[in-house]
Amino acid sequence: MTPPIPSQSLPGLPDMVERCRVALQGEPTPEEAVERLVPILRDLIAAGGEPDDFDCSDAGYTRHLIHEQQDPPFSLYTMVWRPGQWTPVHDHGAWGIVGVLEGELHEESFCPASACGDASPGLRCHARVTLSPGSVVGFTAPPDLVHRSGSPEQGKRTVSLHLYGAEMGSFHVYDCETGERTPHDAEQISHV
Repeated sequence: MTPPIPSQSLPGLPDMVERCRVALQGEPTPEEAVERLVPILRDLIAAGGEPDDFDCSDAGYTRHLIHEQQDPPFSLYTMVWRPGQWTPVHDHGAWGIVGVLEGELHEESFCPASACGDASPGLRCHARVTLSPGSVVGFTAPPDLVHRSGSPEQGKRTVSLHLYGAEMGSFHVYDCETGERTPHDAEQISHV
């Protein structure tokens, strides 16, 4: 993990962190947390920033920890993608909110093949969405929420913000052919 991004790179960061702390008091449900925090992340994105401060790698997308705390638990990352870079198919085990600062971010959601009317094992992509600069979306984490994110093959890099209801040091990665999931350290997947 790279060192945290300096707060001057995201001028609204100190206010955003405090607003998140207040919004998460009283242990809200995942749905309530997402509902409260989407506008806060949207405000941070609207405040602008200096995406040039966010490094990226030819080897794969990069994760930069911006803020992390335990009480109440949440973490904020910037992810930077060169054209054509994708995460593996994975889950989070926590609620999350994604916002785009620069470029486009593609999101693909997966479900068991059987839920799509396919008798074969494994997972199938059942939904795709493209997020443009300023877009902010939230999700809660039912046990079967599985997705991947990436940058289009053509175009410029993508810079996105990811706010999670936990520290995201690890998650499960899925084999789409078999549906098998294996735990992975996030440092092994991203390239910083």
